[in-house]
Amino acid sequence: MKHTYLIVPFFLLVLVGCEMEKAVLEALPGKGTVVTQLELPEIPAPVYRGTPVSTIMKTVQYTGEVIWSPVTPRFFSETVYTARIILIAKRGRTFEGIQENSFVVPGAVSTNAVNSGTITAVFPATEATTDQPISLLTIPGIQTPEAGALRSTEPIDTEQYSGTISWSPDYYRFYTDTVYTARISLLDKEGWRLQGVETNSFVVPGAITTNRADSGEIRAVFPRTASTVTLSEIPAINVTAGAFPPGTITETEQFSGTISWTPDDEVFAEDTDYTAEISIIGKEGWTTWGVQENFFRIEGAIVTNKVNSGVVTALFSDIATITISEIPGIPVPVTGEPQTTPLIDTEQYTGTISWSKPADFFASDTYYDADIVLTAKDGWTFLGLPGYFFTVNGATSVYTKANSNEVSVSFPKTEYVPSSITQLDIPGIQIPEYRIKPSSQYFFADQYYYFVTWSPSLDSDSRFSKKTVYTATIDIYPFRGWTVNGLPGNAFRVEGAVTTTYEAGSDRITAVFPSTGD
Repeated sequence: MKHTYLIVPFFLLVLVGCEMEKAVLEALPGKGTVVTQLELPEIPAPVYRGTPVSTIMKTVQYTGEVIWSPVTPRFFSETVYTARIILIAKRGRTFEGIQENSFVVPGAVSTNAVNSGTITAVFPATEATTDQPISLLTIPGIQTPEAGALRSTEPIDTEQYSGTISWSPDYYRFYTDTVYTARISLLDKEGWRLQGVETNSFVVPGAITTNRADSGEIRAVFPRTASTVTLSEIPAINVTAGAFPPGTITETEQFSGTISWTPDDEVFAEDTDYTAEISIIGKEGWTTWGVQENFFRIEGAIVTNKVNSGVVTALFSDIATITISEIPGIPVPVTGEPQTTPLIDTEQYTGTISWSKPADFFASDTYYDADIVLTAKDGWTFLGLPGYFFTVNGATSVYTKANSNEVSVSFPKTEYVPSSITQLDIPGIQIPEYRIKPSSQYFFADQYYYFVTWSPSLDSDSRFSKKTVYTATIDIYPFRGWTVNGLPGNAFRVEGAVTTTYEAGSDRITAVFPSTGD
């Protein structure tokens, strides 16, 4: 038999082998097909006042981002821009196999390395312009932070530029003792350009202002806002018959103030109540924003002020504001102790108490609240008291409004102490009778559940046998809040049993029943 041989040149075998290897590699998971979309028309050449493109629109083969140099919000004139383009191949595509400088960016000299999707595109300089560099360097309308003022983010609009402002920290209101930074972004208008603006040339009144050259991104740091006044005592005011009413208070380290009087007498008269309205003026670095209601004090006067306010009203009369803050005689709830409602009596006020959960005794594992109503004695008033003025021994919280005689008190949860079981008649135990089947081994009462075991054992059908004396062993499992502790011996009863035995404090009952019939 003759054989015919096909002679193939070696170089063809090598070529075929390479192509097969390439096909196999391209078919491997994660390898993918080489990207073939090499032209990038989505990146237009920079033109003066144009907006730089930052992303490559999604294509079939890849996505990407564009990083420009120099970085400007809009393209400047007479400037050479370079775009660094970073492509990300989609699933099934790869940059392995890309030749050097194979990507094309229209209008630019573009380069890329072998096997790379990162392209550098250098564009020609943008056209010249007759627009003038911005000359309005003091930015108008920027709010100076003041404690208590609402924060403004009104846009900026001038003949030369528009802009936006954001604050850090970004609260809706300016708070005390805080450094605020305004970040301003400007865009030049037609006829004007940011290009040519020098480093740190913008000015925001009252702030340390910085900006890069040719940039409309500005940072303005303002001084720390004022601190809340901490001196509550206003120097004493002399209100005696025959004296001239003062028009100002004695200054302190933190504030000064003016006074207006009612009635507006030329001199103080005898046997007359006078009211002073005082306007507190914080000195540099101090503000009344942040003071609590009825914060201020004046010796010999009933003083009130609203929260965050330096307007103080002081009544000079024979009546005084209550000074005893601790309310005496309130019992702290203790499990099992009598729940009493003692009358409150001090030199300045009396009072009554009512409990949120009225009972003869305090229960275990329970939170209790108390409402107290106080009555001022002659010569005393609740007017001028700040909020949360009163205290109660052993309470977790004591709440009162300013000028109020009503006090809300909360106490800690009482100790968990379970009560001795009172349901002593064991319900549901089946009295043994011949051929009767007990209904269950588990039973539930109100205060406990229990498990029954019969002795001797039931027959093969789980029924009672004839002529047999059965004993039920009952194991007690108290529910939360109940215990067998404290129970005397033989405390439990089982209906139908001849004898019921129980050892004091144990959780097991033994009940012996009469013999079953035949």
